[in-house]
Amino acid sequence: TVFYMYWGKSGAADSSSGTSVFDTANGFQAVWHMSKGDTTSESDATVNNFTMAAINGPIDTVGAIGRSRRFNGTNQRFQAANTASSKLNFQMTDSYTLSAWMFPVAITTTANSGHKIIDKGDNQYVLAIYDAATPKYWEITTRGNNAYNQCRSNGTPTITGDDAVGAWHHLVGTYQGAAVGSAIAESLFYDGNLINTWAGTNTNNTGRNLTYNVSLGVQAAGTAPAGTTFTRYWNGMLDEIRMSNKARTPDWIKLEYATQKPGATAVTVGPSQSTSGPPSIALQPQSQSVLVGTRVVFKVAASGKAPFTYKWVRRNTDTVGTNADSLVIASAALSDTGGYKVVVRNDSGVAVSNTAQLGVTTPVAPSISQQPSDQTITVGATIKFGIKATGTSPITYKWVKNNTDTVSGAVTDTLTLTNVQRADSGTYKCVARNVAGTGVSNNARLTVNPVGILPGFAKPGFAIRSAGSSFVFRIPSGDADVRITVVDAWGREVWGRKVSAGERPMDVNWNGLSVNGGKIATGVYVARILMQDAGGEVAAQRTISLKP
Repeated sequence: TVFYMYWGKSGAADSSSGTSVFDTANGFQAVWHMSKGDTTSESDATVNNFTMAAINGPIDTVGAIGRSRRFNGTNQRFQAANTASSKLNFQMTDSYTLSAWMFPVAITTTANSGHKIIDKGDNQYVLAIYDAATPKYWEITTRGNNAYNQCRSNGTPTITGDDAVGAWHHLVGTYQGAAVGSAIAESLFYDGNLINTWAGTNTNNTGRNLTYNVSLGVQAAGTAPAGTTFTRYWNGMLDEIRMSNKARTPDWIKLEYATQKPGATAVTVGPSQSTSGPPSIALQPQSQSVLVGTRVVFKVAASGKAPFTYKWVRRNTDTVGTNADSLVIASAALSDTGGYKVVVRNDSGVAVSNTAQLGVTTPVAPSISQQPSDQTITVGATIKFGIKATGTSPITYKWVKNNTDTVSGAVTDTLTLTNVQRADSGTYKCVARNVAGTGVSNNARLTVNPVGILPGFAKPGFAIRSAGSSFVFRIPSGDADVRITVVDAWGREVWGRKVSAGERPMDVNWNGLSVNGGKIATGVYVARILMQDAGGEVAAQRTISLKP
């Protein structure tokens, strides 16, 4: 390392070569300082230049090392495009290290089993908090085909998620790609200390998926590489995210923590500094907003001559907590709302921290502000029931038919039923839930009638016409596939055919026989041409009669 000393040149500019400091030859493959300050992106300090795009703007705030990003736990995240098959696409035979400074504001138990810090799809590798069980554990997970390695903070000592709430901590996971048999494959470090290791593999029925981009603060799923569904959001701050293609040693990780932690000094140039004198506040307590019942931790770090004494004060009058650098409120109540500060003393004097505000609110159970309406439709149509619910987020939804049957896959405030049949008739209601309780909508009745004599119509270029004992379906040129269908009075298809976009334009002739060549019963039927790219939109429709 080269230090440049400027004597009598007060205007000399500071400079640093990030790509030299975080050299890929030394294992660094991505480094995000989380200090750019805007709501659009975070730059990679390595030559790989894996820029993280900000989605819904995680905001800039005070960090463990300068500035950081605050994630709201609801919809804010980062993702680096074009990383699915990049140098960050670590294989099972590779070694790697994931590290982050993290400040969890709240860790709530979810059905999705965790909150992600670093994620490359749930079926490749993650650094996260696992919260589906009690206590909640930190973890690094590496997945293979039908097998996975998973090292959690449930060793000795046990470090839980709740232990970390309200303060900055350094979390590091390493993976040894060459580990076999009983050799250590994964290790987990917390604030510079090795807290657990993992050897061997677990088995499951999930294949390894290498197709997703790297994300921060969320798990991406659905259509790769960017994902189309997002869960397991991080609620808190993240700072100094690093990814390396080496399994860093315990000494390396301990040194990183020691030189990065608040108040640390790696190198001092100039006259020696005395450790005497009054204390100063190196890390201020952070303001928080939580729900009733949440565990709250305020933390302070002081520099100066030890030992220190601590007195936590609420609303400038009430002494609370114990003589410690952390104030823990096991279960926040409305009465805990207010400002908190700490008075730090040593033999030489006193220092008072900034005031951190604690906001405590009571969660509000869902209330149905817009009820679903009764509807009557014909067989084969599409129907939607919708509600609006107010209350404390997040709210989950479940639709129930006839007060007993849960509608599979209906987990939003809108229920959509396509190609409705007589069996779909009945009542439908929505059950909305959150941590405070349940709200249930009114029942809406769905009446399904048989297809009657429907008016014929056709969009420009489309047509359905008779030609003797046959029928001709006219399909103009276009970019979408279409489907021709003939249904009986109860919506049951008796004949159908798909026409791809590449076949258009064309005329399709139908002789009144089934797909298998059998005779179709005499009666009234409905012939339709349906667009395949617009949710089954009807392009042409006509009632036809089949005679003996």
